[in-house]
Amino acid sequence: MSNNLINELKQDDFDTDEIKTNDAIAVCKMKLFGEYNALLVRNMEEYLSDAEVYVLTWDGEASDGGEMFKLDANNLKEIINGTIFGGSIE
Repeated sequence: MSNNLINELKQDDFDTDEIKTNDAIAVCKMKLFGEYNALLVRNMEEYLSDAEVYVLTWDGEASDGGEMFKLDANNLKEIINGTIFGGSIE
């Protein structure tokens, strides 16, 4: 399912309101695996546009702080492209 979502997001006519939360979470797990990241699901809904899912990221020690942002279609595209943190995910 996550590969289907990745391909659909590359289409200009894809309706981002149709992104299912479970698929978005699967993409995040796949793309952010092995990094210093976590997902926080505050409100689980069927569609990502209705849900509250946050991505937390940090460098090194979690106690040093990091960033947190709400997962939406634009952030998901940046995660897929590897540009969410200003660089590329290898």
